[in-house]
Amino acid sequence: MNTLCPIILCFVITVTECCMKTIPPDDVSISSTLPYEETTEMMTTIAMETSTMTEKVCPGDTTCPDLLAYGGGMEFGEIDGCTVPVCSDGKVAWMIFRNVDFEMKLYDGLSDLSLVLPVPPPTLAGMGGKSFVDYYGLLCEDNSWKITKYPLGIKDYGNTQAILGADGSYDGKKGLLETIQCH
Repeated sequence: MNTLCPIILCFVITVTECCMKTIPPDDVSISSTLPYEETTEMMTTIAMETSTMTEKVCPGDTTCPDLLAYGGGMEFGEIDGCTVPVCSDGKVAWMIFRNVDFEMKLYDGLSDLSLVLPVPPPTLAGMGGKSFVDYYGLLCEDNSWKITKYPLGIKDYGNTQAILGADGSYDGKKGLLETIQCH
């Protein structure tokens, strides 16, 4: 009986210790990547909330003239928490520049002084909630405003030529802004 007691006692301790490893208390964290026996450190993963939101940066001071000076019928409004110029009464902004003031000649048969513009959306909703600064990619460069995005292409002001660049091929090319009209 003397030799049987230590064996039974070892068996009870082993079973008890094994149960303690497999059924942890509520406040204990167990690593999900490494077995308990392979490490003495407690490995935990902190749950972090991820977000697809990016910080919106509002246009600040520039060396360019105030956009309200480029045309009538505009005022300051708020879009996405930023104060930006907008056309009054829900009208759509037309960004107008000269054929000669584009990085490349657009129309061979059109005078260099002819007016051209990015094709405007038919309604304000067509701008997808963006300000006209964002929609047309207005960029302040060398103390002047340049248009860099043409979502629906480019056309001449008199509608005598075909629409160019509706496929986005002119995006990134710069046109020197001459005037803004609200229609």
